[in-house]
Amino acid sequence: MSRDERHVERLTCKSCGKAVEGTFCAHCGQRAGTKRLTAVGLFTDTLDHVFDLEAPLIRTTVNCLYRPGWVAKQYAQGQRKVFSNPFKFVLLAVALNVLVINILGFDIFEAVVVPANNSATDNSFMPIVNEAMHASIRLSKQYALFFSLVLLPIYAILIRLLFFKDRWNFIEYIVLGVYVSGAATLVQTLSIPFAAMINIHIFKWVSFLLFAYYLIGPIQFCGGNQFVATLKSFVVVFIYFILQGIFVFGMGLIVVSVSKEDVARWIFEIFL
Repeated sequence: MSRDERHVERLTCKSCGKAVEGTFCAHCGQRAGTKRLTAVGLFTDTLDHVFDLEAPLIRTTVNCLYRPGWVAKQYAQGQRKVFSNPFKFVLLAVALNVLVINILGFDIFEAVVVPANNSATDNSFMPIVNEAMHASIRLSKQYALFFSLVLLPIYAILIRLLFFKDRWNFIEYIVLGVYVSGAATLVQTLSIPFAAMINIHIFKWVSFLLFAYYLIGPIQFCGGNQFVATLKSFVVVFIYFILQGIFVFGMGLIVVSVSKEDVARWIFEIFL
């Protein structure tokens, strides 16, 4: 390789092939002057990506812990490189939540369900209700991401209806819901080790506090008169969590009411 060829190679990005001026490529962001891979270089690159406070995922996580609505607003306004993609963020948050629950063997049902008193056990409906609650929480644990994605459009629709004067569209409200859900999931995950080691009911109280994320999200995202926005957000959260409870409990009730034989018979009748 001639001296001129080496000079061209040194000024050309090895990822996109564009000319490089300065430390980073202006087209793809890769650092200029990349060298052959070594064990030390690979290790330091990994540490840079994981612990770099300027990395989009770290920046998104830190900011979402106290202002998820603001993060959603910045992302909707075009800061797509500064903050992590909302669905990537919530996927990682839910995956971490499931991982921590399974590693610690944490019993969500025991943490959130109030034990029935003696008078309640005499009610003939209580065994069915109790079994349905077990099933709904088990479903929530196994299909947390599914429920999040299914129910978030309801949250977005409610915000859209009450904050109708704002300029945001439905998809942008979905983005808000995804960031809020991811932030709430992360905080819930952080509470699990403390609940497992200190007091299991810590998880329940933290879960109640997570309503605040769904409350402040629209306020931070939409802005305007704080008092009016807070009232509207209260209505959104109240309706949303009632509908969410009905939906999840209904799914649990269906699971305990329908036998595997019935499901097999329905499938047989539909397809055959």
